Amino acid sequence: MSWILGNKKLLPQIINYLEKREWERIQQLSFFTTPQSYHYPNKNEALILLNMEKKGVSGIIVITSKGLIFPIFSPGDSNKIDEIKILFNTVNVIIHGVIGLKQDVDFFNKMISKQIKAVNNYVLMHRESMEYFANGRDTAIYLATPDDLSKLLPLEIEYQKEEVLLNPNDLNRRAIMYNFEKKLYDTTIYYLEERGLPVTKGGTTYKSSNYTLIGGVFTWKEKRNRGLSRQLLKELINEQLKIGYSCALFVKENNSSARHLYTTLGFIEPVLYQINYYNK
Repeated sequence: MSWILGNKKLLPQIINYLEKREWERIQQLSFFTTPQSYHYPNKNEALILLNMEKKGVSGIIVITSKGLIFPIFSPGDSNKIDEIKILFNTVNVIIHGVIGLKQDVDFFNKMISKQIKAVNNYVLMHRESMEYFANGRDTAIYLATPDDLSKLLPLEIEYQKEEVLLNPNDLNRRAIMYNFEKKLYDTTIYYLEERGLPVTKGGTTYKSSNYTLIGGVFTWKEKRNRGLSRQLLKELINEQLKIGYSCALFVKENNSSARHLYTTLGFIEPVLYQINYYNK
């Protein structure tokens, strides 16, 4: 067993390994997918470290150009910490955060000498059922386009402040606008209106072979507990099913109301996810 720097020739083995638990590894798998096919990321996107055994790939560390690490370890890796440390040090990368299954993030944290700034705990849920929801919505739901940027941006900014940013004072409106505009071009986003104003939004983020990851679900505080997110999510899930995808999503571990909502929509809770953020 040894850890190596991956290459394009190993892409079929990488895909085969990740697809065995596709919903659980949708973020890692998305680095190797395009809307039409698979591709191996170039160095401007990510570096790939692989644990290779006789049967092929048995562990992966995806290192993105933004300093985010997505690790997957096999049980035997606990005896190979020094080997992984040596390889990881040779790629000389900046680490801002580590994202993945809780046990993998905790294990990776043993290999780096960086102080943790914050930890976010999530539950990764997925929907096995391929059943559609019955129609019956009583509020207008729209598929967003880039022309909707200005009216949806306030919702996205509030979502970033409440759900994403560690410190709301770090809010960068220009960066949020740029990234959200890109999402409007590259992903599927729905929004729900009342009296001509958007009150709820949600969409897709990553896609793999058979799953799409739902994200960015947010409702204005004064509009919550009225079933608006439920209506929007039903529409979003139905549309993903029509094009051949089931759904997965992340929810914060301590968000009991959201977890209950997702459970009633057919999602199950199999694994704990974690994000470690590090000081510079």
